[in-house]
Amino acid sequence: MGITTDLPNMPSIALGAADISLFEMLKVYGTFANHGKPVEPMYVTRIEDRNGKVLKSFDDAAPKENVISELTADYM
Repeated sequence: MGITTDLPNMPSIALGAADISLFEMLKVYGTFANHGKPVEPMYVTRIEDRNGKVLKSFDDAAPKENVISELTADYM
């Protein structure tokens, strides 16, 4: 779901024992909010000049496969 950090193999992992970056946590929680489809956090959606003309737009138009079921994501 977006975590690339090595996770320790210990029971306390469920309690948050791993040191995971905020960026990776955004990916995970974003996947739940996106009904199981993975997301890539993006801070800038478009760049405009002073007249409002869009110079560059950052759209994620490519559909992605679910990494968890939509039902599981909705339960979370």
